[in-house]
Amino acid sequence: MPTGVAKSGRRKCHPRVQRVTITCSICGATKQMLPSQARQRSGKYCSPECMGMGQRHPGTMVSIRCHNCGTMFEKRHDLLTAKNYCSRECAALGLRKSGTPWCSQPDKDLRRQYHRRYQEQNRTKVNAASAAWAKSHRPYRVFIQQQRRAAGNITFSQWQELMKNAGGRCAHCGSTERLQVDHIVAVAKGGKTEMGNLQILCGRCNSSKGVNDKPKLFRERYGKEIKEVR
Repeated sequence: MPTGVAKSGRRKCHPRVQRVTITCSICGATKQMLPSQARQRSGKYCSPECMGMGQRHPGTMVSIRCHNCGTMFEKRHDLLTAKNYCSRECAALGLRKSGTPWCSQPDKDLRRQYHRRYQEQNRTKVNAASAAWAKSHRPYRVFIQQQRRAAGNITFSQWQELMKNAGGRCAHCGSTERLQVDHIVAVAKGGKTEMGNLQILCGRCNSSKGVNDKPKLFRERYGKEIKEVR
């Protein structure tokens, strides 16, 4: 280990290099820089971005619409793809697949809109995947059907009572179309076909409600409440 006292003293500095002032021919900004930087940029550009814009050939940039948000932006013609995005945020939203944060999106409305848009754009692919899943999960489907049979069915009088309590509307969105009976606690989670565990939902809300969704306290438009089953 070296010992001793270090000699003190100031470090000799080179004479200060005189900076030059240039005016950018693209954005018009005035900037001071070293002579070497000015030579690299031909003395006409303040930054590499402006130099790239100034050295492009005419017709290199084309206007195109973002595939995610629909904003018009400019992109090089040799970098165009099937799906073009105006920013990294739009690219992240547009390129997300199953298993990424969209599946754990806390906002259910945003998640529903994304999946509905994806199904409309990839109808053939979605139908093929659904048929393949149903074929490969036949034992699970049989198990669910057996559970539903064991849970029992409701009578017409019970259906009328449910419709009367709900006011003839969906307990979630208030719609009056495609009304169905839904189990608040799913049958796959041990829910029974009992009046306290049943509610009226429209087809859209019923299909968007997952098996793992926690029971929620739905409030109808006219103020009545459906008791929550825990």
